[in-house]
Amino acid sequence: MTQPLFDKERSALDEAELESLAQYLEGRLSDGEELEFEKRLETDLGFRARVQPVLKACYMDDLLPIEVELGLRLAQLGLIESPRIERPPRRADRRRPLERRQKYPI
Repeated sequence: MTQPLFDKERSALDEAELESLAQYLEGRLSDGEELEFEKRLETDLGFRARVQPVLKACYMDDLLPIEVELGLRLAQLGLIESPRIERPPRRADRRRPLERRQKYPI
């Protein structure tokens, strides 16, 4: 049995906070309410700590592995243009130089 994405029984958010978070994420707040929500995120450290995991999941920059796999498969089928994947440059300090060793020391 899979775990639910959000468990209301164990949530640290009360009903009002949960509703305001849902409205914020869905874009249903007025401009004033949105500013008020964001101001509360800045000033209320407890509230920010409680909603941070949800906000991180919703606004993460990296693609999930399944999204990458799906994009590659759709490109192979010709349904979308092949994604342009740019690898970050290697950092010189990440690996030490390869030292060649003799197979059979003399």
